[in-house]
Amino acid sequence: YSPDGFDHGGRNIESNYVDGLSVTHGRPRNHIWTFAAGLSKDYNYPNWNCPCASPYPGLAAPPFVGEEYFCESGNPGTYTSVVP
Repeated sequence: YSPDGFDHGGRNIESNYVDGLSVTHGRPRNHIWTFAAGLSKDYNYPNWNCPCASPYPGLAAPPFVGEEYFCESGNPGTYTSVVP
């Protein structure tokens, strides 16, 4: 329902650890780079924002990702559910 940045439930490379794109190679998988999409730039969603969102950062990237990622949100506002 929303872009959730780095998922707190997925902390290994075989899990669903990011809402975004993960580039890996080999077996077992080795991390190359990740693009994560966060929920908001300016509102406090600590479980779903990007780690670098200011002033309300989200969860850190998993250790196997390290600094090899980019995270962004195109939403400067609050989460709004759209019901048809």
